Amino acid sequence: MSLDAVAREILNAAAEIGGETWVKIRKSAPIFVRAYAQSLLDIAAGVALGPKDGISKSDAKIFIQNARLLLIMGIANTNQILLVQAQKFIDRAIAAARAAVNKALPISLL
Repeated sequence: MSLDAVAREILNAAAEIGGETWVKIRKSAPIFVRAYAQSLLDIAAGVALGPKDGISKSDAKIFIQNARLLLIMGIANTNQILLVQAQKFIDRAIAAARAAVNKALPISLL
């Protein structure tokens, strides 16, 4: 299985599960997913070599957990950036509404 095939499968599943959130993070998520898929392929190649020249199955489990955590951190970071952007948008929308209401009234209420 190729890196592109593994990454594509993960991204397709994410698109089905994530809904609107996925739409927002799909630009950066492929970078993290490809890195995750590459890690899995590298780990599998190491296990295929065996513990003498590659890595043991027990070490592979640890490496897989680490790769998963790195994927989660990348997606969480992207999500946090989106939340900050959403907050800025809300702040600007409220400021615009405040200005419009205050301008329309004889006194500033907001």
